[in-house]
Amino acid sequence: MLAMVISINGEEIQVAGEDSCELLHADILAMRKPNVDESEYTIGVSGLPDQREKGKHEHLRWRRSHFKVGDEISIRLVDASEADAPLKRYRSDSTVQENPYTDEEIREMQMRTYLSLKKKFEGQGGEG
Repeated sequence: MLAMVISINGEEIQVAGEDSCELLHADILAMRKPNVDESEYTIGVSGLPDQREKGKHEHLRWRRSHFKVGDEISIRLVDASEADAPLKRYRSDSTVQENPYTDEEIREMQMRTYLSLKKKFEGQGGEG
C-alpha cells in the first residue's frame, strides 16, 4: 500500500496509509499570531479511499503531530505492508456531513479557546 512516513528530527512519528486509499495528502501548518503568545506548528496526513459507492465520499485522517521552530520535518513516500490506522474516518458528501474531529480533539480545541479567552479577559472585571 502507498504510505507516508512522517518523521520529526529523525524520529519516526507515524506511518499513514491504508490499502483502500487512492489519495494521500500531507499538510504542514505553521501559525504564529503577531503580538500574542500563541503559535501552532503541526503536520498531518489525510486521505481518500477508493470510492466504491456512487455519491458516498469518505475521508480518512491520521493524527496531527506537533513540532517547534527549528525542527526538521520529513515525509517519505513508501510502499508499505503495514501502516498506522487512521485516527478518524468520516463522511462528507451531499447526503451526510460528519464531524472530522474526534471528541478528544474537540475538547482540546475548546480548552485552547477557553484558556485564550480567559487570559484575554482576566483582570478586566465584569460589567454592571
